[in-house]
Parts: sequence; structure tokens; C-alpha cells
Amino acid sequence: YEALCYSLSPLTDEEVQRLTWSEGVTIAQATPLRVLHRRSSIVRERCVLSCRPEVVAGTHGRAFVLHLSTTAGTYVKELVHGDLGRTVPSICSLLGRGCWCLQLDVTCVDMPFDGTDDETHDGVPGNFVVDIDDDGGGGVGDDSDNDKAQNV
Repeated sequence: YEALCYSLSPLTDEEVQRLTWSEGVTIAQATPLRVLHRRSSIVRERCVLSCRPEVVAGTHGRAFVLHLSTTAGTYVKELVHGDLGRTVPSICSLLGRGCWCLQLDVTCVDMPFDGTDDETHDGVPGNFVVDIDDDGGGGVGDDSDNDKAQNV
């Protein structure tokens, strides 16, 4: 993911370091308020595999892009703003101030593939990778366009 975020005050170099990690961090996410009307109210454990903030030039350190890799099912917007304490820890709680996700982009989907039920991949195990773009063609599992999906 790439999440464009806004903070109430500028990020310091120390905070950039605090938000940078390449080893998994486990978070607990209660069902977000925005989907509570259609999902069970439970706490789910998810993992943020990596996080790297990049301050946006010209914003006096208040805007930054978070480059994230997470396990499936992570509510990324709630990871940023904390959802009133329903996601712990959150970027908001780690910074100790208000922080919001202004834009969220999915940059890649990486799914395990065992090769047993899809003849188009010749039964070769690996990962099924889908690069996301906006051209509207194809979809997950459609490898007719090589820049969209490939077996690696």
C-alpha cells in the first residue's frame, strides 16, 4: 500500500525512524466503525510486515506517504487514524497526535499459489502477483495481460 497521510504537527526525524520497520508488527483491530453495520464485532489480529514513511516535500513535514506491506484483511485507514482506539497500535497512537489517511493506493497483491487448480500456470507452485493499475482490463487471476499478473 501507499497511504498519503496528514499529521497535526510535523514529523520529526525521530518519529520517521520510529515508524520505519521491516520486521512484522502485530496489531489488534476491532471491527472498524465504518463497516460495523455489515461485519461481526470482533477483534482481529493482523500484521504490518513493513512500514516506511516518506515526508512529502513542501508540506513542512505534515504530509507523508506510508509505504506498507500487511497481511490480508488489515484495515489500513484505521491503522493510520486508530479508529477511536479500536486499532492498537496505530500510527496516530505511535505519534501521540491526530493523523489521517487522505488517500490509499493498493500497489501490489501477493497471493500464495500451490499450482493444483489452475492450468494456466502449468501446475508450478509460487506466488501469484497482481500489479494494480487503472486501465480497467482484466482482474485478479486474469493473466491475459502480462503487466497485470504473473507467476513468479
